Amino acid sequence: MKFNLILMLDRIFFISCSGRVTIDSWEASRFRQVVCDPAKAMVICVMMLMMSSCLKPQPVLDGIDVESWKKDKNGCGTTRTQSLHQIQQQKEKLLALTELDIVAILGNPDRNELGKRNEKFYYYFLEPSRYCRQGSVKDKATRLAIRFNAMGLAKEVRVEMEYQDDTVEH
Repeated sequence: MKFNLILMLDRIFFISCSGRVTIDSWEASRFRQVVCDPAKAMVICVMMLMMSSCLKPQPVLDGIDVESWKKDKNGCGTTRTQSLHQIQQQKEKLLALTELDIVAILGNPDRNELGKRNEKFYYYFLEPSRYCRQGSVKDKATRLAIRFNAMGLAKEVRVEMEYQDDTVEH
């Protein structure tokens, strides 16, 4: 889909630069013939620019080495522990982001849950948890909890202690 869109934009750019042109379709099953004039091509380009300008840029978490964060799985290292204060100050930046945006910024969650009404919860441990195999491990570790609504948007971001009734998965 993305590749087709890029090819179509390339064709539109070619058409708008060369005047009125008739192009045989590069994908005969979908398009038989594309006839376009520069005015139509310009309108399409302006509409594409307007739609792309509505996209929200991903936030940057200041003072957090995101690559080290992603490598510190289950908080077994010290990277996430050192980032605790910065996360508490900047957790509002994560609100209203999609699941894919959160994964792009923080990496895959250490644990996730499916709640009522298709709510999802992502958990990132901020200190060594019981899922670590070496070092000092805590029974109740501090974690970053992100709650997503049914639309896949982050509705709640909080730093909490791991609940006692969570089960260990092997």
